[in-house]
Amino acid sequence: MKFSEKIKNIRLLQKMTQEEFSCFLGIGYASVQKYESGVRKPGYKALRIICKRFPKYALALVIDDISTKQIYIKQKEGKA
Repeated sequence: MKFSEKIKNIRLLQKMTQEEFSCFLGIGYASVQKYESGVRKPGYKALRIICKRFPKYALALVIDDISTKQIYIKQKEGKA
């Protein structure tokens, strides 16, 4: 799963708009749009903020072969 898809999945799983997501993270709205479209990836500071706000998805963000949906489903089933 591409990094841009993972960011978008996190936002959608939290039932947030791009604007709400950016405000919650304290990151610019345009940055969130660029992350989700794959135009750019977040730098260390932004990635750290995302991982801090959504710790259950931190592993999925940094490991290529794990998707955020897999993490979410396992947590719902009580396996993670």
